[in-house]
Parts: sequence; C-alpha cells; structure tokens
Amino acid sequence: HSLKPASAQRTVWSIAYQEVIALGHLIASGKIYNQRVVSLAGPVVKEPRLIRTELGADIDQLIDGELVDGEHRVISGTVLMGNHASGPHAFIGRYHQQVVALEEGYEKEFMGWAVPGTNKFSLARLFVSGLNKSKLFSLTTTTG
Repeated sequence: HSLKPASAQRTVWSIAYQEVIALGHLIASGKIYNQRVVSLAGPVVKEPRLIRTELGADIDQLIDGELVDGEHRVISGTVLMGNHASGPHAFIGRYHQQVVALEEGYEKEFMGWAVPGTNKFSLARLFVSGLNKSKLFSLTTTTG
C-alpha cells in the first residue's frame, strides 16, 4: 500500500482467502468450488458459529431455528456494509463472509444525547456506561 498506492490512475486488485481456495481447486481439479465458510453471528443468534455452506445459499434456511423469538433484521455481510437479507435478497452475497442477526429496535428517546447514558453503549466513553468495560450490551438496529 505504500510502495504503489491505489489512485485514480492505478487499479489495485484484491482477492479473499476463500477465493484463493476456490481458484486453487479449479486449477487442480477443473471443477468449480462454490463451498464457503460463513459466520452466523449477532446478539439474537442462539449458538453463534461458523457454517460451511455454498455460495448464494438461502439465508432463510440457514437461520431456521437459530434465532431467539422476536422480530429480527438479518444481514448478509457486515452490519455496516451488508445487505438486508429478506425476500428475494435472502441469500449469501458473493463477497459476504458473515450473516448477522440483530433485534429490530423501534424505541426512540427524545434528546437521548443529553442524558448521562448509564444504559447506553459507548466505545469512546461519551456516556457514563463507557467507564464500565465489563458491561455487555445487546445491540439492536437503533443502537448508536
């Protein structure tokens, strides 16, 4: 990244480790290898773990019986860059390595930033709860 950095004039390619495995399998056997290992994670997953599946697998089948009761949002990919996996979009994306399930949050707090925040998640210690490193939070779609 420092010898020849990416720029508008210079294209940089990257490849993930699972793609290297698939490419090696294709060269060695002549067959397409579409197996992937994805992480099933999130605060509402009963047993978070790694799952061996196929590229483009149906997420509804993967999470069947895996989530606690309630209303959830399932994401193919990371929480920040993934896709909401519902309906026709409920499949593992080409470059996704995780499936995340979060509790759907509807609660709103008027001027929540103005209170000390004893029950709020904070990495930067903006709230009082940030001083207690051992406290665990169940993150939802409205956290933050």
